[in-house]
Amino acid sequence: MPKLFKQVLSQTQFLLLSLLIQLLQSLRSVKLELLATKLPLPILAESRRRKLQRFLSLPQLQLELLWFPIWQMWIAQRHPSSQRVYLALDRTQWQSINLLTVSWIKDGRAIPLYWTILPHLGSSNFKQQKSLLLKVLIELKAYDVVVLGDREFCSARLAQWLKRQRVYCALRLRCNEYIETQDGVWVQLNELGLAPGVALYFEGIKITKTHGFGGWTLAAYWCRHYRNRRAKEGWFVLTNLGSFNEAMSAYRQRMGIEQMFRDCKSGGYHLEATGLSGTRLMALLLLMTLAYGAATFEGKKLRQLHLDKYVARSKDAACAPLRHSHFYVGLYAYAWVNFEQSCQATVETLLALSPGKRLFYQRGKQAMALIRSML
Repeated sequence: MPKLFKQVLSQTQFLLLSLLIQLLQSLRSVKLELLATKLPLPILAESRRRKLQRFLSLPQLQLELLWFPIWQMWIAQRHPSSQRVYLALDRTQWQSINLLTVSWIKDGRAIPLYWTILPHLGSSNFKQQKSLLLKVLIELKAYDVVVLGDREFCSARLAQWLKRQRVYCALRLRCNEYIETQDGVWVQLNELGLAPGVALYFEGIKITKTHGFGGWTLAAYWCRHYRNRRAKEGWFVLTNLGSFNEAMSAYRQRMGIEQMFRDCKSGGYHLEATGLSGTRLMALLLLMTLAYGAATFEGKKLRQLHLDKYVARSKDAACAPLRHSHFYVGLYAYAWVNFEQSCQATVETLLALSPGKRLFYQRGKQAMALIRSML
């Protein structure tokens, strides 16, 4: 049993946790009924369902106890002290569930660090955002943290609070906000003349007429039209970073959290299919986060060993972006090597019918064995 879990879980609880994470990787679904149906325990179907319900109600299944030590170790391994760490703040909602999350941006993807269930639908407020960020910022005092947020998180109070915490930020403003330039003139953002291909940069501005917080920088950019790619609108980014390029480079990294939500929903674990709420939903989010983190970092290891070509399509050219994320490689590597075991006799017969390809098959089997040893 890993040392991290020894003081929190019993051996029985740890083994069931491991089993459920493997089930999530195999089924790619967090739906309780499906997990109970496939849980490989020799007990009645109803007993399996109740066992999962009891397990998800355990008070030990908390992000702070089981997930925080893991991501703290990962960040420490990949970021020396005082290096910049990017965090993205975002919210997702379906049916009666409203989740607020803060995530670590790494390699173009977001790794969720903490989730909270909002007691209402719709946008979060400053108090909720502050409470969520404090959970994580306390653990990252040794780093230069940059908080990224879209227009829901453009609150002047949030920006000013982050500044007082000595945290950098890049928050996208709504185009109806007002800024006061160094000339003392209040201007609405949509009147600044931002157009496709145009970049604007203002230093020492005040934001919002109501509060008038000063000492801020505004970086604005609207991507120029290129072939069939047309950005509908530009970005107005409020920041305390040192330059236009820093601000734009930081805010672009926020897009990784959109990909993470897709991985957690239709592109991966189908989070929206769950009917859980409250304590059990938080426990399920913990399981999904552990599975997501494991798949992401296993996928990165496979890519470093050049084994990803056995799992996912390769990119077209050396300069082209990767077709699939580390998460995709790790998730589908698990499915690939485990499905082969269930139909091994059929596979062996099929391979025997193509003796000319024997060398390639042997290489593939070696790759499969290596991947299996890493998962």
